[in-house]
Amino acid sequence: MNFNSFFIKTFGCKINQYETQALTEILIQQNKHPVSLSKAEVIILNTCAVTQKAITDLKKEVNYLNTHFPEKKIVLVGCACQVMGEKLALWKGVNTVVPQEKKFSFFQHTNINNVFSGISDYFRARAVLKIQDGCSQKCAYCIVPFTRGRPISRKPEEILNELKRLGTKNFQEITLSGINLHQYGKDLAPRIDFWDLIDFLGKNFDFNKYPLRLRLSSLEPADLNEKAFRTLKKYDFICPHLHISLQSGSDVVLKKMGRGHYQAKDVLEFCNNLFQIWPEFGLGVDVVVGFPGETDEYFEETCTVLHQLPLTYGHIFPYSPRPLTRAASFADQVPLTIKKQRAFILRTIIAQKKSDFLRKLLKLKFVQVIVENSRTGTTEHYVKVKFISPVNVPPRSLVLANPIELRIDNFSWRKQASLVVKA
Repeated sequence: MNFNSFFIKTFGCKINQYETQALTEILIQQNKHPVSLSKAEVIILNTCAVTQKAITDLKKEVNYLNTHFPEKKIVLVGCACQVMGEKLALWKGVNTVVPQEKKFSFFQHTNINNVFSGISDYFRARAVLKIQDGCSQKCAYCIVPFTRGRPISRKPEEILNELKRLGTKNFQEITLSGINLHQYGKDLAPRIDFWDLIDFLGKNFDFNKYPLRLRLSSLEPADLNEKAFRTLKKYDFICPHLHISLQSGSDVVLKKMGRGHYQAKDVLEFCNNLFQIWPEFGLGVDVVVGFPGETDEYFEETCTVLHQLPLTYGHIFPYSPRPLTRAASFADQVPLTIKKQRAFILRTIIAQKKSDFLRKLLKLKFVQVIVENSRTGTTEHYVKVKFISPVNVPPRSLVLANPIELRIDNFSWRKQASLVVKA
């Protein structure tokens, strides 16, 4: 495909965001130019397939482009293309469909698709570093093993080198991310795990030369063990924040999901113990609500767990059947109206927990904020904050800021709270 200018829009997870950066750098090396949507010859949509909503959002975007920019070439790449490429190719206006397994090789004009195409910069103030791809867990509801394939780990030395590259670009926060960090290192020789990687970086990366903090992406509850606790206690370059793939607070539902390798009580115990090393920490969870067979009793168990966890935010996903997955054929599907009601309840619980946590942060003398722009930033606890007055420092800078007030958005149905700080 011949073109000189392009625009990329990303759907889905942090790994997709990272891969958009990698694609951008590949195309720039070929003397192609990233430009605004209106000026681009080719529009690349980096797709997601994890929920039906992701496909619906993609369809809306394609329809929008057809209406407003009918002369432009639309290229779809990534996960949705891997599992429903033939269908997507029939959509009006779609010029080319590139499956995930060819996401990079297609643009590099090679038969070898390197899933760890590296980056040297990032398009946001806080960078993402991809350390792992793929998953073989095959949870009953999840399409990811079919979109991403088998788990593949990046070598620690390669991760270290990319961390140094990003450090030279003055990033002060980098998120270590993967499709399933629980499977990191199982394919390496010698075999290691995610906590071994953190130890390796702690011993080999110069945090004095590059004074940055590392944030951990989504973790499996099964990884929250004694080794994890020792590692988090040992290294102060790790942000006091965890994001956990909880998925349900009911052990019965977890087992039916194919996630019987942990119990909700294990997550509760680990998070309560974390206060020994992190007096204040951010905690997020992913929860699938309305999974087939989720009764009122099982749903109440999830509510109880969310009430007990020291949550600061959460992502609630009403279950949607995905092609190729076992749960799509389960007989005891939950009606959509009930799924929506339950999602509303869980989001309300989380909104209150977030407000409680922000009130706790108000008592601190300062928080460490990565500046996103002159008006907003992100604390070490993964809390978005608003500066009471514009800050005169470039994005990526880390500033100490005093929490001064809590603002409640009364126009939001959950009355969302936000923290205002003074730098």
